[in-house]
Amino acid sequence: MGTNSLSTRSAGQVILDTFFNDFNTALNGDFVGRNASGVPTSGQNLGTAAYPWGTARVGSLIIDGSLFDPTAFAALQSHKVVSGGARSSGQPLILDPAGSGGGLSATLLATATDLVVEISGTSVTQSSDVAISSLTAAPSSNNTCLVNDTDAADQEDTRTWGERGASRDITVDTMGSEISALVGKFAAFKINDGSNDEYFLAYVESTTKLSKIHRGYFYDSSGNPINRIKFANNDTITLMKLGFVFFASDGTVEVSYTVPSYGATAPSSPTTADYWYDTDNQVWKRYNGSAFVTVTKLLIGMLVMNTADCIAARSLDFYANYSPFSTIELEYSAAGVVYSKGLFEMIRVAGREIGFGTRIPKWDMASHLAASTDMYDATEQASRTYHFYVKDDGQEVISDISPYWRPDLQGHYHPHNPWRCVGSIDNNGSSNFDSTTIYTLGASAPRSIGIRNRPPVPSSTSVGVGGFALSDSSGNHSTSSTSYVDVTNLSVTIKTSGRPVWVGIIHDGSANAGTIGSYAIGTDITRIDVKLLRDSTAIAEHIVKQHAANGTGIPDNMQYIPNSVIQQIDLPPPGTYTYKIQAKLVDGDVVGVAYAKLFAFEL
Repeated sequence: MGTNSLSTRSAGQVILDTFFNDFNTALNGDFVGRNASGVPTSGQNLGTAAYPWGTARVGSLIIDGSLFDPTAFAALQSHKVVSGGARSSGQPLILDPAGSGGGLSATLLATATDLVVEISGTSVTQSSDVAISSLTAAPSSNNTCLVNDTDAADQEDTRTWGERGASRDITVDTMGSEISALVGKFAAFKINDGSNDEYFLAYVESTTKLSKIHRGYFYDSSGNPINRIKFANNDTITLMKLGFVFFASDGTVEVSYTVPSYGATAPSSPTTADYWYDTDNQVWKRYNGSAFVTVTKLLIGMLVMNTADCIAARSLDFYANYSPFSTIELEYSAAGVVYSKGLFEMIRVAGREIGFGTRIPKWDMASHLAASTDMYDATEQASRTYHFYVKDDGQEVISDISPYWRPDLQGHYHPHNPWRCVGSIDNNGSSNFDSTTIYTLGASAPRSIGIRNRPPVPSSTSVGVGGFALSDSSGNHSTSSTSYVDVTNLSVTIKTSGRPVWVGIIHDGSANAGTIGSYAIGTDITRIDVKLLRDSTAIAEHIVKQHAANGTGIPDNMQYIPNSVIQQIDLPPPGTYTYKIQAKLVDGDVVGVAYAKLFAFEL
């Protein structure tokens, strides 16, 4: 009712009862917007800027699919992409790159599905495709650098290097001048592993480091995601040309090749066609060569060009009332099955509030693996981490592709789907879930008073369990090395959600005294240095040094302290980290780290 198309009549035609009944039906049911042909169409306005309606009295108000919360009113945006073309998963697919051999062009897609946006609070609907031509090519020389990290050897975890919360950034060398000129700016790059290309967005932090990277971020000319790849030391990274696509209220498109600025004050030293979002006045402005002028335009996505073609794209996310809310907590059930812990779980996914009622969410490896385009490998793999997602329609899905932390979406999301990640688990060498590695992301469920909901503490393991990790004993470790060396067994790996991590040494529980010390014969000074590292970064260092009281030397000079003095509170971003202890001799004969264990505990 109410969603019928309205018929038209030409001059001279008889007005029949069916024509009257068209309007009667339209007014008796839901009152919906219609286009100029009388066909029900989304994105139509109720009133115009010149002729607004007066007071509206309604029982409830739904905005972007969610019940309106007056407390969230300030979050409503006057510039947003409301709807448009999308992948089957619902991920926006508005920009279509020409692809290999297609030249330096792209298309704004709006024929099959209308593009509906809001620009300065006014709804704009685009119903036809827009050609984007004469794009700028990437430089063809001085445009490469090489991975400079001997730890990179095509292993699985290199897929996420450089991302927020990853174990490390991508270090490089032999950087060409076209890249070094971009230090302090974002740019697009290609990395090749010998047979596959990946395109990614990265911040050129220095001439030796790429950071703040979005990997697996772009899609190709067929709308398929270009997934993260593994890479090795000395693999080539090539600079691409990055374009930012702005859609105007008159249906035209402009591409800017400077990263848009956001802030209350205009950026300094702009060039013509630079864009700035004035956060004070909530409008987009464009530099015309002498001043920033307000424009009725909206940033809708990015394009990536190589030296000949527009090869990749990314469309901005559809606007929604995103929220970090989730009550889902995961628990291991069987070798390939994970459940949420209880009834009536709720979560917000891509702006939608999903309640499970009396159905307990379940992730089953046998039936919930994602489609092949949303996986690194289409079938289950041993010795790999799997991630549990909730789709925006409430369905559960499992993927071996790890999520991004998306502060703008207020949660961890799949790189190229509007799926929210609720946790992960490791698949062991026998292709069974390892119950000790289950990890929940973002749960905001209330806890029982006085009870900390933590995974079980292992008696002796160097594998992180999402909250607590404990190493094996160092035994009676000793060394005479004058360079830092790893202390036997004092290494742990832990997954963190962004909370502080308490790291330190404790006694191993044996009958032997737990000490850190040095020993020397015939000298009045002993010194050892002990260092605590997060991955390759030192986060604490302790010097143990002693002088003989009379300054003349003693036969046997010894210095021992309790090993538990090595403690540190660390604050890493969300991710997986390895903490370890190293020691070296500075003065004396022997370094000793005796009967210790290293722990890491997320507070």
